[in-house]
Amino acid sequence: MSDKFTANDLALTLNVTSRQAHRYIEKLTFKEKGKLFIEQDVFDLIVARQSADATMTEVDSEEIVESFTPGDYQEFTKRVSAFPLLNQEIERLKGEIYYHKKQYEKLIEMHHEMTREMFALQKITQGNTSQRNFIEAKEKGFDH
Repeated sequence: MSDKFTANDLALTLNVTSRQAHRYIEKLTFKEKGKLFIEQDVFDLIVARQSADATMTEVDSEEIVESFTPGDYQEFTKRVSAFPLLNQEIERLKGEIYYHKKQYEKLIEMHHEMTREMFALQKITQGNTSQRNFIEAKEKGFDH
């Protein structure tokens, strides 16, 4: 069997999108282990045809034109119409993240304050314990 190529290989060679390459080879392909392959002669044929089309038409480098299948266009319109809603959701989530970040910072500050207070209480408690031990030792006569 001759060399095999993926649709992306064809797209890179023709300098077109992967979707356009799939349209070119849709009926001339086979799948193997989840990858789409075409035979060498089909690959060469598509490259030759695309090259001939490109020389016959004038290409404006500033303008990109891509045709859609009806299913592609329907998916495109769904995504375009959902875009503002997704932006609103992103902004809402940014607000939530900011809120949780501030709450976290407050909790960390409270933790540090409580830790400082605990160490201060621990020093006072140690001092009181030492004084009590000294007084008890003196009362029992162990201070000599």
